[in-house]
Amino acid sequence: MARWRDAQRWCGWLVLLWWSALAPASAVDHEFYPGVSVASDASLYQRGMGERILLFDSQAHFQLDGSMLVDETIQVQSNGEQMKRGIFRTFPLVWHRQDGSTFRLQYQIKQVLRDGVPEHYSLEQAHEELKVLIGSADRLLPPGIYRYRLHYQVSNHFSRFPDWDELYWNVTGNGWRYPIDKVRFRLYLPEQDAFLTPDGKDSRLRSVDVYTGSLGEKGHHARILAAGNIETTAPLGIGEGVTVAYTWPRSILASAPAPQEDSLLGHVLSPTLKRGVLWFPPFLIVAYYLLWWRKHIAASRLTKPAVVPLYSVPDGISPGYVRYLCQRTYDNVAFSSDVLDLIAKRAIELTKIKHKPRKTRSGMTPGREEQWLTRLSDHGSEKLTSEDKQLLSTLFPGKTKKLDITETSMRSVPMQKARKAQEAHYEKTHPTLFLSIAGAVKVGVALSLLVPVLYGLFFNLWTAVSSVICMPFLLFSTMLCLQLLKYARYSALLKNSEKSKALLFLAVAGFLFTLPFGLALFRLLTSSQLPDDYQGALSVSLLLCLGFFCIVPRHTQKGLNGLAVAKGMILYLRAAEERRYETLYPPDKLVEHFERMLPYALALGVGETWANTFAQYLKHHQMVSGVFSSTQWDGLSQFNSACSSSSRTVSNTGSGRGGGGSSSGSGSSGRGSSGGGSGGGGGGGW
Repeated sequence: MARWRDAQRWCGWLVLLWWSALAPASAVDHEFYPGVSVASDASLYQRGMGERILLFDSQAHFQLDGSMLVDETIQVQSNGEQMKRGIFRTFPLVWHRQDGSTFRLQYQIKQVLRDGVPEHYSLEQAHEELKVLIGSADRLLPPGIYRYRLHYQVSNHFSRFPDWDELYWNVTGNGWRYPIDKVRFRLYLPEQDAFLTPDGKDSRLRSVDVYTGSLGEKGHHARILAAGNIETTAPLGIGEGVTVAYTWPRSILASAPAPQEDSLLGHVLSPTLKRGVLWFPPFLIVAYYLLWWRKHIAASRLTKPAVVPLYSVPDGISPGYVRYLCQRTYDNVAFSSDVLDLIAKRAIELTKIKHKPRKTRSGMTPGREEQWLTRLSDHGSEKLTSEDKQLLSTLFPGKTKKLDITETSMRSVPMQKARKAQEAHYEKTHPTLFLSIAGAVKVGVALSLLVPVLYGLFFNLWTAVSSVICMPFLLFSTMLCLQLLKYARYSALLKNSEKSKALLFLAVAGFLFTLPFGLALFRLLTSSQLPDDYQGALSVSLLLCLGFFCIVPRHTQKGLNGLAVAKGMILYLRAAEERRYETLYPPDKLVEHFERMLPYALALGVGETWANTFAQYLKHHQMVSGVFSSTQWDGLSQFNSACSSSSRTVSNTGSGRGGGGSSSGSGSSGRGSSGGGSGGGGGGGW
């Protein structure tokens, strides 16, 4: 009997010791969060429930300077599996907004508590993420329920739109390794006590939205309470989170600075090691262009000759040649000026025949004017160069003496052949006059395409494919921009460019349409998670190609010398109204001088100024030209049109929501999703 009593006494002591060992670990304040049902430890272990987050409560207080104080309480159940020493919380340092904008967030940890007592923590930062490691490496925690509290400040995390501000905030983050039973969130705006409704809601709030689920989902397993706070209606699984979107008038944070987008320069100077590979193509482009410049520009020692007014035509320079130097192409005006030069040299004669209106059975036919070219005798051929003689023989083959170039007549075969022959002749001189930069630009564009290729290999294939899809729009808009720059460059040199205003308008409209369309399509296909390193590397690569195209010289040294001659002639011809010619040439030589310079004035885009000055001089001195029947610009313009029309080939068809701004980055009104917005991150145990 005594032995039986001793056995009972020992069993009682063992049970008492077992319960006393479990009692400290199972202590939990059930009244700290009313409404949260937490079972006892024994029942939890009996059910075999794993580690989890029992409650995630977050309260955010906006400050007048735009920063936000966040108080997170995370109540966890630890079984000693992963939560051996404590938990860790991660915060993303970069926020990629839906509209493609990128913002860098600043966090400041104020306080960390465990069960109301300050807890040791350490910070780690890597891969654009801040990690708060809570607990001590040399101390293990017994299984139980713990309440962690993080108090931190975050800034540069909200959005500012024309009429409102917005907090698009990932409350929990989608990176937790545990399910979450309950989530609560409440936002406090500055001085909100004076604007509370009877339900406790801030009346200044414009809208409140909530999204639950995995990354990108728009789940609605949460409710918005009367006071404007949020709570979930169902547990969240691993990888699921809660994202909220609050909007309010801009006047509330009127003194707060607008959030600043992340600057490209910061990433250029200190890119992350992994994304640094994206900047390899821009550096390759820079290296290639420097080598190209050294080989073709520096080695040639190109120098621009001084431009001085030229009062006469240098030997061996034709009107078509000077225009070809300026335009880098042989166009209709160049051909007309070469033909006009034959008239000025008295090798051919321009005759105009006017026909009066006639009465026919079908009515009156309007009057018309014919323009004919007539080949003259060879007495003036000593003034002709070999190129002039070749052009003359092409215009008048065999025994042909007359050629109809009337604009309304059929196309002239001799004029077409002459136009093609002249163009072929000048194109042969292209390598000696101009530098070929097309190949270098193509190499730069090809190297730019390495950016999406590398991104597809190391990061995200779909983003790379989307870039290739959108690249034609971006390249097309870039090429239009290059053509506009080319037009502006030569229209400054040649006042009356052959390109029409309609074509210029279409080019501008096309550029303004294709560039935004390409960028919008790019952002649509790649969603909001687009790294700024990728955008920056691709943009810098294309800008390097564009910059190279704009600054690289187009002419060889021979071309620069000829271009200086052309510019010198322009300086003199444009100043015709100043009557400088009267001091340079005697009166008996002035008419011949006017006639000699007229083809060059037409070629260099100052034909109207020179022709009208010529006509006024003849009228004032009661003189006539022995070459041109009409020296007015209208007559010269008609001749140019007739030459262009008669020499044109059949295939040639040408001749010379609110008005305040966008809210695409907003997460309110159903535009957001779980995992979107600033904040977020996740956590786990260690």
